[in-house]
Amino acid sequence: MPDADERVAMAAPKIAPVEQTRSNGGVVVDTGQRVAVPSFEGSALRGVVERASAAGLRVEPIGSGLAREQAPAAGTMVPPGTEVVVRFAR
Repeated sequence: MPDADERVAMAAPKIAPVEQTRSNGGVVVDTGQRVAVPSFEGSALRGVVERASAAGLRVEPIGSGLAREQAPAAGTMVPPGTEVVVRFAR
């Protein structure tokens, strides 16, 4: 049975779309760009961070060991810069 640390609920991921600042102070947000979230299941933290970074994503790790769960799910199309919450367990 998981201990209290392993039962922490997975939070909704934070999405940070690509932004460009204009010279007049305006901000342009490009929500058209999307990347597929890789499957991190069974990977160690280092591998998860490296693959997420290569895809333009950020990682919020929970726990230690190997990746067991993630949100958003693998294959979900998200804007670059999205935070993927990954739960690790032994």
